[in-house]
This record gives sequence, structure tokens and C-alpha cells, in this order.
Amino acid sequence: MTRVQTSLGNAIDASDGIARLDEVAKKLIRHKIILAEILKECAEEFRDLDVAYIEHHCIVGDVQVSKVAVD
Repeated sequence: MTRVQTSLGNAIDASDGIARLDEVAKKLIRHKIILAEILKECAEEFRDLDVAYIEHHCIVGDVQVSKVAVD
């Protein structure tokens, strides 16, 4: 069986150094499906929604990480 490396797989493989964990987490959270899973498990407002619904209807546009300051 041939292993196909994806950007998600590359991000996980890159996490071998503790100093890079923050950057790897940011790369992972840019994937809408990962963010949808996190939202479903961590935010009460999304708990009753399907992950696919969150991914396709609640996360609008590209996920921006470390681009906009928030309080």
C-alpha cells in the first residue's frame, strides 16, 4: 500500500520538536474539519450540530490564524 502524504499529515509529522508545537497547532486548526471538531467538543453553542454542518455552514471563508488580533 502506498502512503500519500497530505498537508495535514505533513503538519503532524513536523511536530517532532516541542518548540514547533504552536506552529503545528496553527497549521492543523486551519483545516475546517479539525476546527469543526474542536468547536463541537469545546463550544456549547455547537454541541448539538453535526460536524459536517459546522464545517460547511458555520465556518465561512478561509480560517485565519494569527492574522487578526482578538481580545
